[in-house]
Amino acid sequence: MKKINLLIAKEFLIPFIFSAGFLTIFLTIAQIIGISDTLIEISMGFKEFLSVCIITLPSSWLFAIPMSTLLTVFLGIMRLARDNEILALLSMGTSPVKPLLPVFIFSVVMTFFSFFVSFYLYPGSVREVREVIKTLSDNILSKGLPEKIFISSIPDLTFFITASSDEGKSFRGIFVRDNRDKRAAINIYAASGELKNDPKTGISMLNLMDGLIVRPEWDKDKADIIKFKNYSMKITKKDKPIKESRGEMSLGKLWENGHDPNLKQSKKNLFICEFHKRIAIPVGTLLLGIIAMPIAFIFGRTTVTGGVGIGTIIFLLYYISMVFTSNLADSGKVNIMLAIWSPNIILLLFSGILFWGLETNFRFFNKAVRE
Repeated sequence: MKKINLLIAKEFLIPFIFSAGFLTIFLTIAQIIGISDTLIEISMGFKEFLSVCIITLPSSWLFAIPMSTLLTVFLGIMRLARDNEILALLSMGTSPVKPLLPVFIFSVVMTFFSFFVSFYLYPGSVREVREVIKTLSDNILSKGLPEKIFISSIPDLTFFITASSDEGKSFRGIFVRDNRDKRAAINIYAASGELKNDPKTGISMLNLMDGLIVRPEWDKDKADIIKFKNYSMKITKKDKPIKESRGEMSLGKLWENGHDPNLKQSKKNLFICEFHKRIAIPVGTLLLGIIAMPIAFIFGRTTVTGGVGIGTIIFLLYYISMVFTSNLADSGKVNIMLAIWSPNIILLLFSGILFWGLETNFRFFNKAVRE
């Protein structure tokens, strides 16, 4: 039996390397695309971009680990079944459930790593990405404003530059939305302008020429329009305190906020939901690894491409159900614990049914193995 376990464990190595590597790269790219507008807006250099890619890795691992665990076990067992090695084991009287030990050990190891990512690495990753983007946003004026994109990384200000020169310090065709005074937000249109920075004080002066200042109103007759030849805007850095997001919080902080009597119930639901998700996803890693084995027996004759497709479909069903139940839990319309844990409960029940079918030589499973 020891040789059988070793044989199965060796089959996991190559599928894990390829699936974990590919999924990490794919999910990291997906996250970068999600914040690409912000990265372009702040004129991020290659070094900073590489730093953000590395920092976002734990966020990618949060879902790459469960999916790679599923694919690794599925492809490994499927390969043995396709080459009739599983059939040889069964012909010697070995129960189809006996090879579960290496599958279980591998799944447990991946689950512990998933817990580590979910509890420690993921919150730090979310926090670091936010801080890097904030730092670069604060320094955007010193780098100059890029052209032909809306820039809104500076609090309460939005810029659009038609054309720029002198490393983003001289402009033609400028639009500014100034919302710093909440009682009287204004739109500014100027033919040209220039940006001057004082690195000592952190104050930047935007000098605009030949333009209009417009204070919009629903009633156009009440709108104020002022023409100007020269207009100077002082832009200072504001270190506004940024509230910690759910993703940045530790489990203890999530639990504390979820039971804070001073918060509205709708807010508390969000924190409790995040708390349960941080635990449920690693547990899902274990269950996905275990359920992959009996499913691999059933689809043993499938090609590698077909196996990857089947494994991906299984994970997507799990992921979609997790997103759906999480949204229900966030809304407070259903019991949070029941909603978040229901995908894992379904996986557990389905795993039990499949293993029971294999162990008792249920007709459907017996046919799938022997054909």
